[in-house]
Formats: sequence, C-alpha cells, structure tokens
Amino acid sequence: MKNYFFLPVLLCFFNQIYSQPETDNGLYGGNLLLTSEISAREHARADSIFTSTFHKLMMFANFDSVIIARYDKILTYDHQVFVVKIQNITTSHILFLYPFNPEIHSISRTEVSQIHYGKGKIDIFLPLADKIGFDKQIVDTSRIIVRNRRDWERVTITEKPEDIAGMVNKGTISAFYEADFVSAGNDYLEKNASIILKKKAANMNAPVVLLINKSFHKAYGDLPSLELEGIIYNYE
Repeated sequence: MKNYFFLPVLLCFFNQIYSQPETDNGLYGGNLLLTSEISAREHARADSIFTSTFHKLMMFANFDSVIIARYDKILTYDHQVFVVKIQNITTSHILFLYPFNPEIHSISRTEVSQIHYGKGKIDIFLPLADKIGFDKQIVDTSRIIVRNRRDWERVTITEKPEDIAGMVNKGTISAFYEADFVSAGNDYLEKNASIILKKKAANMNAPVVLLINKSFHKAYGDLPSLELEGIIYNYE
C-alpha cells in the first residue's frame, strides 16, 4: 500500500482536521478482536516509533506537533506508522483519511497491531490463532524492525553496552569512508562512514551496532578517511 505521509498540497485550512467525524466510539460491533480503553501503562508505548514519522511531517509537510497530536496513528506489525483520521473499522479493514486528502483509504486488519487515537486511547488488535493472518503477536514497540537494506535509517549505532543488553551478537562489521577533499572534518567523515555501517547492518537485518573501534586517518597530503568497526546485534 502506498504511503501518503508527505502530501504536496498543504493550502487547505486546518479546520478540515477538526471537521472529520469522531471515530473513537461506535465502531466496534460484533467480535472485532479489539481491547478497548487500554491505558498506555498496560502496553508498550509506540512513541519511539512515531517520533521519526512526526519529525518528517514537521520538516517536509510543515505540520506542527499540536496538529499531529490530533490525528490517529496506525501502527502495523512491521512498524510502519500511518498518521490519519480513522473513519470506520470493519471486520476485515480499517478505513481512514490521510491529511488534507478526501479520498478514503483502507488497510487490512491483519496488518495492524495498534491504533493510538488522537484523544489518547489505545486499541490493541489481538491475534486469533485459528485464522490465517491473525497468528501474530502484538507488536513489541520497543523493538526496531529492520527487514532489508532499505531500512538502514532505522539502525542504531551506539557505544553504550547497556543498549544491547539481552540482545544476541551476530558478528562484526566495518565501514571505510574516504573524503574527496582534504579539508573534510571529523563530523563529516563520521556521518558518511556511519551511513555505510548502517547499510551493512541493515543488509544483515541487524537493528543495532555496538561501535568498538573508530580510526581516523589524516596524514599530510592524503585525503582524510575514517574506518568504523562494530558488532551487530539482534533480538534473537
């Protein structure tokens, strides 16, 4: 399903946000496998997952945090975030509107783990083991899901051993970056070397890299370079 997080047309009045019908109540007829009125204290919060989406919306779509907070947030099992207005929930799909877009879109309920409503309520979609597609666990929002190289921005590089507590060592990787101009500073070298390291980790589906070595090379007459070495970790 296409992502429509960043919509180019932002000339509509903000009152479109508030004119959408309220959907927190009256949507749940029959056995829809939802737990209602679940507090954030009882289940893992998705704040860390939402943060990157909010940051992009504020940067590229000129949203402020107050406007974003009034929207509903759909969290999928693979940690995708959809900032929307929920319109209806059926036994098979969730219907919603993207910001400033009057067209109704939908997502299969089998893909959705949680909905965080703008008013603060959280709905957790429970798995149903005897039906195909519902045999998933509720998303652990503290985990970072890295499926392939395209998810490299989700990879975390850390120098703190406590950040990988309980995780499994998956081996060592390294990254080398050489600048193309002699005046390149350490921050520039580290930024580009880190991108290479993250892409290598993502290619191995590893969400965290524990940095164990950082070697700058700035000999006179040579182009400056940096080599990073780290241990990649996963949850199991």
